[in-house]
Amino acid sequence: MKFFIIQETSALCMFFIALIAMGCNARPAEVPSLTPCVIEIVRDNKPVVGASVSLGGDYSFAINGTTDSNGKAVMQTTLGTWTGPGIPEGTFSVTVVKEPVWPDELSTAQYEALSWPERDDYNVRRTAAFAKLPREFPVEYSSSATTPLKLECKNGESVAVRFDLADVKR
Repeated sequence: MKFFIIQETSALCMFFIALIAMGCNARPAEVPSLTPCVIEIVRDNKPVVGASVSLGGDYSFAINGTTDSNGKAVMQTTLGTWTGPGIPEGTFSVTVVKEPVWPDELSTAQYEALSWPERDDYNVRRTAAFAKLPREFPVEYSSSATTPLKLECKNGESVAVRFDLADVKR
C-alpha cells in the first residue's frame, strides 16, 4: 500500500514537472504580442468600482478587466485556459457593464442551503426583480456595436486611458 502511494505521488510530480518544462503558460500562437493596458472608468470624477470592461474586435480571444477601488481595470487577454496581461495592437471598441445589485441577493452558502423548489422560486423572483433595477449605464455601453468608447494601441506602446462617463444619463 505504501509503495502504491509513493509511486502514484511520484507519477503526479513527474507530470507537473513535465508541464512546467513544456511551458504550459506559453502564449498561444494565435495571440499576438501584448502591451500593458489600464483603463480607468469614472463618473463625475469618482471611480466606478466593480465594472466589467471588455475590448471588442475581430479576433478569437477575449480581452477583459474589472475596475478596482480606484476605477482602474488592468486588461488581460484570454484564449482558452491561457491568460496574459495586456492587449495586442489594434483599435478597439470599449464596453462597460456594471450590473445592479439586488438587495435580497443570497450568498453562495445561503443559496446552496435552499431546497431545489426554493431555488427555483428564488431564481424566478430574482430574475423578475433584476429586470426592474436601474442600470448603471445605458445598454449602448454593453455592446461593441453601439458603444461610443474607443481605444487604440499601436507600436507596442503601453495604454493608459480614462473614460469619464459623467454625461451618461442614469
